[in-house]
Amino acid sequence: MQSTSSDLTRRHSSAPLITALSLFSALLLTSCSSAGIPRLPIATATNAPTYLPIQTYVAESDGGSFVVHPSVVDFGTTGWQAHRYWMAISTYPPNDNSREAPSIYYSDDGSAWTMPAGITNPIEVPDAHWISSDPELFLGPAGQLFCLWRDYNDDYGATKIDSERLYYKVSSDGLHWSDRTLFLSASGSSWHVFSPSAVYRDKQFNIWTTNGDNILQLRVGKSLTDLSDPTECTLNHSFAAYHNSVRYFGNRFVAVIQNRGVSELRFAESWDGIHWAIGASPLLGLGPSGHWDDLWMYRADFAPNGSGGFDLWYSARSSAYPTAFRFGRTTITLNPPLNIPPR
Repeated sequence: MQSTSSDLTRRHSSAPLITALSLFSALLLTSCSSAGIPRLPIATATNAPTYLPIQTYVAESDGGSFVVHPSVVDFGTTGWQAHRYWMAISTYPPNDNSREAPSIYYSDDGSAWTMPAGITNPIEVPDAHWISSDPELFLGPAGQLFCLWRDYNDDYGATKIDSERLYYKVSSDGLHWSDRTLFLSASGSSWHVFSPSAVYRDKQFNIWTTNGDNILQLRVGKSLTDLSDPTECTLNHSFAAYHNSVRYFGNRFVAVIQNRGVSELRFAESWDGIHWAIGASPLLGLGPSGHWDDLWMYRADFAPNGSGGFDLWYSARSSAYPTAFRFGRTTITLNPPLNIPPR
C-alpha cells in the first residue's frame, strides 16, 4: 500500500487531539481494508473423533490405508459427473514416502471415499529418483478438473542441490487424465514451491506456494505455463507458513494454513490474495494423547457446509504411526457465520 501527502490533509483545529487521532485511525483501517486485509470472523474447530477409512492402490498389508494432503472440491447438490465431492490425495505408508503420488476419489457425503470405476490410481507415477507430493484439485476453464502436484528429487549427491517440479493434468470426467505438463520448476539449496494451491477465477489462474523460508507466494497467469514471477504475500501476524489451502468464497480469498513446526492450523482471509489477515490463535491443534492426530498437523482443505461454516478435511500424524499420515473430517464454526446459501 502506497500513500502520498494528499491522502490526509493537515489543518489547524481547536478540536481535541483525540478526535484527530480517531479520524486518522478510521482512515488507516479503511486503507488497510482496501489493501486486502478483511476483518476476520472468529474461527474454531474441534478435532475429528477418528480418521476416515480409504482404500488406495497400495495393499492394506503394506499400509494402503495411510494417506496425506487431501484436496477436496465440493460441487454442491448438482454434483460433477454424478458425484458431489471430488478429491486428490496421496498414499503415504509408514516409512515409505516413495509411494506418494496423486490419486483421485469421489464421495457423495464427504466421508466415504471411493475410487471411480475404471480409473488407474495413482494418475501419475513419478520418474526414477523422484517423489510425488502435495496434490491439488480444482475446477478450471471449460468445466475441466485440474490436478496439480509437486515432484521433488533429493538424490542430489555431492552438488547438494534440491530440485522441484510442478506438473498438472486435466480431465473432463475424473477418469481419463491428460498427459502431464510441467509448468514450474526450481532448484537451490532449499525448497521453493511447497504445497501448491489454486483458484481459477476471472479467466486467471492464481497459484500459491510456500518456500523454505516459510513465506507464502502468489503467481498469476492466463495459463499455468505462463505464470508471473512470485509476489510475496504478507500476513498480519508472525507466522511460519507451510502447507496451505486457498479457496475463494463470499467475495474473498479464504485459507487454512499449517504453522510449520508448531503443529497447528490457522484460518486466514484476504481481498486480493496477497495481503492476509490470519487468526491470532489456532483454528485447530493436536488431538489428545493417543488420538489419531496427536503428533503433527499437516495440510487441510475446506468447503462451505451450508450452515454458516466450513467442512474441514485435514491430514495428521499420530504418535502410534510417527512416519505416516491419515486424514479426518470436522467442522469450522464461524462467528459471524459465512453468508453463503447452501449449494
